[in-house]
Amino acid sequence: MMENEELIEKRNRKKKKYKSMKVWLGILITLCVILLAACAFAGFSLLKMNDRIEDLTAEVSATKADLLEVQQTSSEISANYEILISEKSTLEADKASLEAENSRLNLELITLQESLSGSSSDIEELEKQIDEKNKSISSLESKIKTLNSNISKLESQIKDLKSQLASSEPEDEPKTEEPKEEVKEPTVTGKVAYLTFDDGISAYTNSILDTLKKYDVKATFFVNWKPWVSGAEEIYKRIINEGHTLANHTATHDFDKVYSTIEGFENEVMTLHKNIKDLTGYEMTLFRFPGGSNASYTKKLGTQLHSKIHELGYEYYDWNIDSGDTNPKIDPDGNGHNVPVDILVKNVLNGATSNTAVILMHDLGSYKKTTIEALPQIIEGLRNKGYTLKAMDESVTPKQFTKDPNQ
Repeated sequence: MMENEELIEKRNRKKKKYKSMKVWLGILITLCVILLAACAFAGFSLLKMNDRIEDLTAEVSATKADLLEVQQTSSEISANYEILISEKSTLEADKASLEAENSRLNLELITLQESLSGSSSDIEELEKQIDEKNKSISSLESKIKTLNSNISKLESQIKDLKSQLASSEPEDEPKTEEPKEEVKEPTVTGKVAYLTFDDGISAYTNSILDTLKKYDVKATFFVNWKPWVSGAEEIYKRIINEGHTLANHTATHDFDKVYSTIEGFENEVMTLHKNIKDLTGYEMTLFRFPGGSNASYTKKLGTQLHSKIHELGYEYYDWNIDSGDTNPKIDPDGNGHNVPVDILVKNVLNGATSNTAVILMHDLGSYKKTTIEALPQIIEGLRNKGYTLKAMDESVTPKQFTKDPNQ
């Protein structure tokens, strides 16, 4: 009996032990399941986090690209602003000029209306008188042109005769001493140089005229209409009064206005023509195309331009020597405003190889200071090469890059 009870008690203890082990095993399995579930959830969350990081990275890249585009746009706006400010200044100057012209025209209109306020018979009589006066003026202007041309030829012949007389005098014959001139006359060789200045007038025009006066040289000024330049009226008049040729280079030199239409071209030419004639009484007959007669801007209208300028009573002149005073490639600053003096002198003198030299320079105020500084050396160098320096007139055979097919 005792043995049976002990066996029973052992079995009971084993059963309790097995039950306890089953309970702990169940707890362990539950914990493992919970841990696996937690790992799976963490892995899923990590995947979603990676996707979110990629999305944020893409958004940051897009934002950087947008920022760069905004910065570039801002730079472009700043540059355009500077351009617009410059254009505004130009337009304001044009506006002031137009307002002055408008006031003058209004005064003329009032005067004309007052003069025409009489009877119709008086008006007809006035018109007849005006026609007769215009015919007389036209005839006189034609005679004046002829006389000016003849005077120029006579002056050239007188210089030639003086030179021949000086060389034919006996060496042993005593000569009356004359005061020495500051500038010597060149030896007559038949070689002629024409200094031409484009785009004036400017703040430097008087300096150019002073140098020409010092060397007793006449030149040709292809001008624009610039009433805003200080002392403009007196400068235009001084050019004429000191024996230089005043020539037409259009009113504004604005390529869009000059070369957009034939009508616009004619208006540019004749506006300057009328303004100069009203101011000085001088009637221009020489013309130079802005950019030259073969400029790319002229291709839209082609040779219509060359025919039109002849219809307007002008002859056009290009050049065969470029001083280079607008060439950015030979300017250390890269803008063509300050080409060194020695380069300008070298360009002109090295280019002077033919009997006729038509030299292109520019009169643009502060933009072309070195041109003014180079002018004395250019004059002296040309004279040393045997050139006589003259102003151009209708008798000069024009240098033309592009010909008028109708001529």
